[in-house]
Amino acid sequence: MNKMLACLSMLGVSTTGWGFSSDWELVFNDEFSAASFNGNKLDWSDGNWNKIDYVNWGVSDWRKYQSRDDSLVTKGQSNGVDYVTLKGSYGNYTSQNDQNGTNDTFACGGIFTDKTFSFQYGYVEVRARFDCADGVWPAIWLLPKSGGWPNGGEIDIMEHLNYQKQVWQTIHLLRNSGSGDASTTVNPQPAINDVNGWHTYGVEWAPERITFYVDGRKTGSFTPKGFTHWPFDREVEFYLLIDQQIGGNWPGPAKPEQLKAKSANFDIDYVRIYSDPQYKFSSQKKKTSKKTPRKAKMKRSSK
Repeated sequence: MNKMLACLSMLGVSTTGWGFSSDWELVFNDEFSAASFNGNKLDWSDGNWNKIDYVNWGVSDWRKYQSRDDSLVTKGQSNGVDYVTLKGSYGNYTSQNDQNGTNDTFACGGIFTDKTFSFQYGYVEVRARFDCADGVWPAIWLLPKSGGWPNGGEIDIMEHLNYQKQVWQTIHLLRNSGSGDASTTVNPQPAINDVNGWHTYGVEWAPERITFYVDGRKTGSFTPKGFTHWPFDREVEFYLLIDQQIGGNWPGPAKPEQLKAKSANFDIDYVRIYSDPQYKFSSQKKKTSKKTPRKAKMKRSSK
């Protein structure tokens, strides 16, 4: 292992399945160190993340219980390592479904870049762990800045349901008929030893291919072949969503008594996005935070 690879391994960047060179540049990151927090809560002022907006239309399952409450996006620490915790809970909160906080409600925290950062093409890697609970649905995913859904596409880097032993990695796009969602999932879905432990979840997004990774190992890949409405070759940037989610048709109902007694936590150690200079990465300012690891560059591996 050369000095660059050794350095990146120490930083926790996946090296299995990926090589590194001067081709790939770190364009967005948050290491969630102590400087990322104001007391026990996330410091939103550094410009990396924004909160969810409450809306009165088009409320999807994933959004129903998203909350703007700071108490659901907090500092965590284990063995001297800081991270951000996105909580799923039940109690006296505001949420999309109860915007005034007048009744006890399910509520969950999330961090988003729809107002702070977007990009086209690159490699995204997130190191995370999560609790299991009924009806709980942590997710790391990408949505387009324009184009609507499913016309504009969606890239799900990681979703987990309930007590399952695997995660889901999926792309969504318009059906060949021109109507409805033609979702396509890595098959079989990656089974994970110690599913509640720390793992890295990644995706490489290029014009001709979308490739998913878990712990640096390739799990599956998709190309435009067979898709009339492949959405990832247009001049549209995507933004990042990392959120705890609760309930809905897919995971099923959550249990108030379970989440009131103990929140279901979704912990994020770091977020890193790399760009290949042959593609534009963003029309917005590069977001390498003051918590930046040593500058890392990477290239596609032949593996």
